[in-house]
Amino acid sequence: MYNINKLLILAFLVMSIGCSKDDNTIETPILEKSDAKELLVIAFKLDTNPDLASEINGSVEKNNKSALLTLPIGTSLTNLTPTIQISDKATYSPKGAQDFSNDIVYTITAEDGSTANYVVKVEVSESSESELVRFIFREVDNGIPETVEGFIDTENASVRLVTTTNTDLTSLVPQLEVSEGASYAPQGIQNFSEPVIYTITAADGTQSEYTLDVKTERDLLIAIAEANPNHTLDWHLADANIENWDVELNENGYVEELYLNFANLSELPDEIGFFKKLKELDLSENPFTKLPKSIGNLSNLIELDLEETNLKELPGEFTQLEALNELYLDETLFQEFPEEIFQLTNLIRLQYQENQLKELPKEIGNLKNLEELFLNNNLLFDLPDEIRFLTSLNEIYLSGNQFEEIPLELIDLQDLETIGLINNLLSNLPDEVQFMDGLKTFYLGKNQFEEIPKVLFTLNSLVTLYMEDNVISEIPPVIESLTNLNTFAISNNLLKSIPSELVSIQSLRNLFIAGNSIEILPEELCARTDVFITKDDSTICED
Repeated sequence: MYNINKLLILAFLVMSIGCSKDDNTIETPILEKSDAKELLVIAFKLDTNPDLASEINGSVEKNNKSALLTLPIGTSLTNLTPTIQISDKATYSPKGAQDFSNDIVYTITAEDGSTANYVVKVEVSESSESELVRFIFREVDNGIPETVEGFIDTENASVRLVTTTNTDLTSLVPQLEVSEGASYAPQGIQNFSEPVIYTITAADGTQSEYTLDVKTERDLLIAIAEANPNHTLDWHLADANIENWDVELNENGYVEELYLNFANLSELPDEIGFFKKLKELDLSENPFTKLPKSIGNLSNLIELDLEETNLKELPGEFTQLEALNELYLDETLFQEFPEEIFQLTNLIRLQYQENQLKELPKEIGNLKNLEELFLNNNLLFDLPDEIRFLTSLNEIYLSGNQFEEIPLELIDLQDLETIGLINNLLSNLPDEVQFMDGLKTFYLGKNQFEEIPKVLFTLNSLVTLYMEDNVISEIPPVIESLTNLNTFAISNNLLKSIPSELVSIQSLRNLFIAGNSIEILPEELCARTDVFITKDDSTICED
């Protein structure tokens, strides 16, 4: 019994010790590694892709493990650096800039080493542009003198192309330039005797239609005549040779000069603006009241005559005549000086006479290439300060206005050689005129001069001096200082004699003295066979 109890006690002690040991032991836990390997975000940021116009964000499809990014048309795919966001503790490859011309597989590696492959596709969006950019007939394709380009009217989806009179319109091969990625139909040889419709199809399928109308320059001339049933043009419309009409052609058969003056034209159709090689256009002495917008198409026009028409305004497109050198606007119906003219900075000669102009706008100073300015027979009494900016001005004509004194602004114009101030209200000239040492011709007739202004005798450069129809009673001896004087007109004054000093001017060739009270001319003047003298019959030579 004793032995059994000892064994029981011993077993209890062993069990107690074992339990106590287990309660005090700390076990180390086993941590599992992440298997997350998702592509969360892919984008092209501006800081790593400076050639992009804006940031591009992609769309990620988790189910089929793919991503798509769409870039604007025209974007290069060969060197793009994506910004990529993936699951925490995961990594990806490849890194850095890539060529996305083909799909790229990105491998996402989770922390536990497992992987997922994402296919990244980059596309360039398809354009919806279906525009006709250019339409031409090439010289080499069509056997024509030179390549011809059409006028494209995008707003009305039409094209007008004009070629020479002898062009065969039934068999022409055009070349079209359309929006990037677009196509067009029909193609190849076409018959352009009638309008042809071209369909432009964009990359995304969007379509536009353009009507192509091809005309010869003979067709344009006929359209002008037909728009004016009461015209007086001396044209035989059945004559195929337009050189028999009032035109001049260049070496390739295009109209270069067109004379439509005094033809009773009451309307100018759009066709007037499609003579693309036209350099000279005379529309004077016609009753039309406006110019068509197409006038701005005449990019080669150098000379334009609009005298004695019923024009009251100019279209805005008139400013496109950048090649224009000469413009004639005498005797029109403008209420104010047309502001469009001030943008024609290549003008060399400008005539604006007999238009009741009271004030010349200061913008005249914009015409810095102007050499000749005609403002006769208006209502001007002064000039703007900006006239001094016309540094190329060589001749200015201000006759028939209301000037009481010469505009001092003209004194600054060092290239000025001719001034016309006939029929004004001048009675004297300021001393500043002496600084106009380049002046060669001075028209001062029909004013109120009682004597020849003394300052004129300082202008040794004077070649021609007109002082007729004043009230001058004497030619002073100092006239001999004008050693370059060739023509001296002093008719219709109060002269009674001619001084011998005038005869001493060896350059003198023309002398106009009719209408004075001169009875006898100096013998030495009559002996000058090199001088042409206009005088009264009652004026005789001294014996």
